[in-house]
Amino acid sequence: MGSNIVLFATKRVGIEVFRFLLSNNYPICCVVSNELEIVEFAKDSNIPCCPFGDVENFLDTLESFSWLINAWSPHYIKKEILDKFEHRLNIHPSYAPYTLGNDNAAWAIMEEVENGEIIAGVSLLEMTEKIDEGGIWARSKVDVSFPIKGYELQKLLIDECIILFCEKFSDIYSGKVEVMYLSPISKHTRKETNAKKILKSSDMLSVYEVVNNILANDFSPNYTSILEHKNQKYKITINLEKIND
Repeated sequence: MGSNIVLFATKRVGIEVFRFLLSNNYPICCVVSNELEIVEFAKDSNIPCCPFGDVENFLDTLESFSWLINAWSPHYIKKEILDKFEHRLNIHPSYAPYTLGNDNAAWAIMEEVENGEIIAGVSLLEMTEKIDEGGIWARSKVDVSFPIKGYELQKLLIDECIILFCEKFSDIYSGKVEVMYLSPISKHTRKETNAKKILKSSDMLSVYEVVNNILANDFSPNYTSILEHKNQKYKITINLEKIND
């Protein structure tokens, strides 16, 4: 079996997927990453590594590759690169086809207002030029409920992304799993998230909608919901404690 996997890797999901592939002797021909920990691990493992900005030129130097695995890389991978691969897999922190796109944990919580439940989970998606709209190789639902904060759900989704990939990739790689196609139910951009987190004192919202928004956008201290009142802006966080009668 030739070296045919190109791994785009970032942060914890990236390093854990890299370790899994190596420990199970999958043929990795290249790792694409700008993160020092991953670059050093690739060097120690004798795996070629290149920064994202050089990936097109680097791929031209390789003899063969057929799999692209995107493990938490934040970069948009353009069609010209995707077309070089027979198979393209994206590890995604959403229960597809819900909350595709950006800020999946926050939107899973915010959409509870409409859905009546938090529909959260992780998926292994086929990558296409339309972001997060390819088929689904595998998915797993995460059982959570109100109240949960955005950063708490994000941590759970990261863990579940790693677990799902490690459990399912062997069957996907060997061709035992067929892609399932479902039309997107919800998909969001970072621009939408940034607009949604703004709460104005003049808004006519229920207490539940306000609390839900604050919880969903709590990635404090760097990112929270914002209250706009009398030309001033305030970061908002909230702590809820259940009362047992």
